[in-house]
Order: sequence, then C-alpha cells, then structure tokens
Amino acid sequence: MSRAALVAVPPVSINFPPLNIALLTAELKKQGHAARAFDFNIDAFAAADSDGKSLWTLPRLFEWDDSAKFGNVVYPKYLAPYVPFWVRQILDFKPEIVGFSITKNRLWEVLAQAIKSERPEIKIVIGGPICSRVAWGHYEPGQWVDAVVSGEGERTLLDLVDDFAKNGKFDPVPGATILVDGSPAYGGPRPVIADLDSTEYPDFSDLDLARYRELGEDGPRQELQIYTSRGCVARCHFCADYKMWSAKYRQKSPKRVADEMECFSRRFGIKYFVFADLVFNGHPDWLVALAKELEPRHLDIGFWAHARLDRRLTPELLKSLRNVGLSDVSPLSRPMWTGV
Repeated sequence: MSRAALVAVPPVSINFPPLNIALLTAELKKQGHAARAFDFNIDAFAAADSDGKSLWTLPRLFEWDDSAKFGNVVYPKYLAPYVPFWVRQILDFKPEIVGFSITKNRLWEVLAQAIKSERPEIKIVIGGPICSRVAWGHYEPGQWVDAVVSGEGERTLLDLVDDFAKNGKFDPVPGATILVDGSPAYGGPRPVIADLDSTEYPDFSDLDLARYRELGEDGPRQELQIYTSRGCVARCHFCADYKMWSAKYRQKSPKRVADEMECFSRRFGIKYFVFADLVFNGHPDWLVALAKELEPRHLDIGFWAHARLDRRLTPELLKSLRNVGLSDVSPLSRPMWTGV
C-alpha cells in the first residue's frame, strides 16, 4: 500500500468540487492505497478579498497565465501567504506520492519545490489536460517532478502507485513519462478506458461540499459534476479538447449514469448536476434511454450539459429530458474548467 495526496490548484471552478481528483482518489482507494484529496483552489478563493475573487471570473482568467501578472500580483498577494499552510497540510498526511492536477501558472511548481525541499524522497506526479502530449505539447519530469501523466489518469496513476508500493520506485508504464537514469522515458500511449461503467464513482469524502454551495455563483444551490462520456463525435478545427481524449467517443450506460445521480442525490442531497462532457448529445438514442432510466425514479433533480447543434435533438426528445430535470443545453452556459 502507498500513501498518495491528490491536489487541485487554482484556477478551476468554485461552483463544485474538483471531479478529477475525486475520480483518482476513488480508483486508488479501491485498490487498497491510502489517498486523500486536497482542494487548494477553493481555499484560495475563500480567503481572497472581493478584488481577488474576481480573478476566478472569465474576464480575468488570463492573469493566472500571464507571467508578469501572476508573478507580481496574483501569486504574492493571493497565494504566497497560504503556501506554507498548504505544504504542511500535505506533509501532515505523510504521503509517499503527491499528485498535482496542474494549470498553466506555476503555483503547483512552488508547492512541489517546497515539498521536495523538506521531503526529497516524496515522488511528485503531475497531470491534467495541460499535460496532454497531443493537444498542447507536454511537460517532462525534471528536478521537482518524477512523473508526468498524459491523457486519462485513472489507470496510469494506479500503475505508478502500484509499482511504487511494490518496488519503491516508478517503472515506465503506458501513459506516463518518468525519469530513468536522469532522463525522461515515455512509456508509450495508454489505450483509453473503453468501458466507462468500470470506473469508480468519484470519491468526494475529503471535500466539504457545503463550501462550494456557500461560495459558488449559484448561492444555496448545491451542484455536483459527473460525466457521462469521454471524447466527442465531432472534429471541429477550432477545438483541441477532443484530441486529449483520443478519437474514440465513449459513453457510460444510461443505467450507470442514472444510478450515479440517484446515489449522490440520496447520499449528499444533491439537487443539481453538471455533466462534465465535451458533448452531451453524441448519440440521441442514448438520451432517449437516459430519460427512460430517470423517469420512474422521481429524483426531483436538475441538470445541464454542453451540446452541439443537431437536428436529431428534436423538440420531443428535449421535452422528455426536461421532464426528468434537464434545464438547458448550451456550449456557452458557463465554464466548467475540468479535466481528469
């Protein structure tokens, strides 16, 4: 058994807990590893003043990636005071591995360097959409990073953690780049998860869901992200996201999605779901089946999703989905800023 801390850093949405680290936490726990999720994004937002909170709005998101803005304002004023506390939280868990879901700004690197400076034996793993080898280039392991996960993270991270538990080191595995004798070694592409029903339900047990309700834009409405599919049926020239998931579009079964919604509705009292899919209406027949799965359950929930224009998205189909909780389908509703 290994001990792994999984960390979300800003900026991501403050409306709901980070789905990516909740999924990874669940997969590691299933295999007997000790895993804990940390969301420093919500911590940073909660501590910021009104001007700082506006950094999480679309007009100011660029400031996180602008090296001058981030280095001179965002980091020293809104993040640096909390770095020692965040590092201590991680180290108090006594992890052997720390995984960061990273964004373009360098906060994750500051945290990794601080962790390595105090506990150099801890392995640092980074992942997330920005680490994709096909969409935005890729990061390489180096002084502060022991492994980079590209693409879907569940199976790749599990292989790395399993190897560490057995051998005390990382071995090359598909989907990851590690250091071998000081040089990056890529384990090759990992086949995508074909059966999405085989993945675990996300584990939100380390995350205080009430904080997202209190701090999010929707006030008292508690939202939770789930996903129903990966990939996209379209190949839009302006979009890089579908490349990250590979060319294959995959969906959970309608029953699995309905079961997941019912589970979180009853367990946490969730009344509103956000589908973290590139496209919700990839297969209209699947939508018909989902409506039939949800209708007899009478869950009294709502949900919204991204969709693309398609004449098969008929008024009759939309009405049946509205009757089971769908409120809107739109590519521009609001940002989700997510990734696995």
